[in-house]
Amino acid sequence: MRSKTFRESYREDIKLFHTVWSKVWLAFFLVVLPLSLPGLATVAIFSFLLSWTDYTFGLIIISSDINKTLPVGLATMVSAHDLNWGDVLAGAFLISVPLLLMLTFVSKYFVKGLTAGAMKG
Repeated sequence: MRSKTFRESYREDIKLFHTVWSKVWLAFFLVVLPLSLPGLATVAIFSFLLSWTDYTFGLIIISSDINKTLPVGLATMVSAHDLNWGDVLAGAFLISVPLLLMLTFVSKYFVKGLTAGAMKG
């Protein structure tokens, strides 16, 4: 998702910085990393959301009850004969708390990364 940006966008900035300073790693940490932080945060959010809510992998691959992922564990609480809505909704809330906390802290970078990727040129 971000490889094209790293290959093309910062080439001129690194060349300019490299003529003034002779350290390439310093150019990376002082120029490239701050400019690419919103895009990296957007990729991190998408990756975390997709892996956190992955139902199929946990259902097919993991067979022991101890190692089940949270969505699969929540789905096993629902049965045809016995359904306790309070427990299911409490589990769904607890599963969503880390996602909400992460989005709260990185929403500024998320919006910047989405708008930077949508701009032309």
